[in-house]
Amino acid sequence: AGTGYDVVADLVGDGAELAPLLGYGGTIVTTLGRPDLSRVAPFTFSPTAVEIALGAVYPCGTSEQRHDLGQHLGRLLDEMAASRLVGPPFSQVQLAELPAAWQQKVDGSGAAKLVATF
Repeated sequence: AGTGYDVVADLVGDGAELAPLLGYGGTIVTTLGRPDLSRVAPFTFSPTAVEIALGAVYPCGTSEQRHDLGQHLGRLLDEMAASRLVGPPFSQVQLAELPAAWQQKVDGSGAAKLVATF
């Protein structure tokens, strides 16, 4: 509807350049640091920034805290590898099919969760 995206995931940057694509209350997900939202006018679209520290690579906290985070991540990956973690059901669609899949979701006939791939 031209109101912006609910979620923007930036896996190669910090998300700042993609922030204008968000709709009101949208979420930016990054893996390479926190987005610099200083260029975004305050209270214009109320973004939420989610920073994912893959492999506990950020030099923050103590060495013990980073080690603990790495241990938790290792256990989580073990659970995933053993198929003991079950996520919610989803439908995987090509990016070009996303508008139609979203409309089906809105109409109640589509999947509750959508994952768009390129």
